[in-house]
Amino acid sequence: MTTHDAPAVAADDTDLGFHIELGQPGDPLLVAFGGMAGAGDPTLFEFGRLTRDVPSQRCLLRDHQRAWYHHGVRGAGDDLASVERLLRRVVDEAQPERIVMVGVSTGGYAAMLFGHRVGADVVHAFSPQTFLDPVLRRRHREPRWSVETAALMASGRHDPRALDLATTLRTPPADRVPTIHLWYCPSEQPDAVHATHVFDVPTVTLHCVPHGDHLLVKWLRDEGHLIPILTSALAGDAPPVIPDEITPRLRAKTDQLYLLRRRWWMVKHRRRARQAR
Repeated sequence: MTTHDAPAVAADDTDLGFHIELGQPGDPLLVAFGGMAGAGDPTLFEFGRLTRDVPSQRCLLRDHQRAWYHHGVRGAGDDLASVERLLRRVVDEAQPERIVMVGVSTGGYAAMLFGHRVGADVVHAFSPQTFLDPVLRRRHREPRWSVETAALMASGRHDPRALDLATTLRTPPADRVPTIHLWYCPSEQPDAVHATHVFDVPTVTLHCVPHGDHLLVKWLRDEGHLIPILTSALAGDAPPVIPDEITPRLRAKTDQLYLLRRRWWMVKHRRRARQAR
């Protein structure tokens, strides 16, 4: 495998979908999945600049196809299996003591999926999607990325085993079982729906932070919480306490509240859909 010594977080060759920096075998490995290319600058790897000085080996990925990595990454292959093979080759060469996977939104979905498939130690997913299945999207009135999900289903190149992470994460993994931390903001109703969808998965811990909406990760970064979250994961420590996070003793009550708010949000969405016709 070709390794890259230079900390290039922006690529002139926008056809490449991954960037790898390997160091000493045994050093922890950070795998960062970007969200949909096109939402920001598609030549940038998400978490690239942020983690430049974080002591770890790195593998950065981005999804030019806007398909939740079901169509692979450029330069590695055109399906989920090719991404998994790439990650396993990186792990084999890096020989890391710990594997940490992170991602935001669609990248958070990928971090949870591949963290389970490849065998990460810890996953931090920020505002992720936890289902892509059309039936679940209709049931939960998920209005976002309708064009992209329709295109993915129509392509016939999706992996049906990865359309519902609540099911996927309950299947025994081939390797170690990761600890998954899912961060979401309750005021972003679709994100709360996706979070509560995997609430009872044993490997998942929910972190409810009432700031930032879908851009919760930006709030965490700006408030100085994001780097400590990543470094603690790489060191094998528990994530730091976020002052505004809802404590576990209130979670059962707040989840009931979110379910009620979700029903209200679904009714509101149906009304808007009728008015738009």
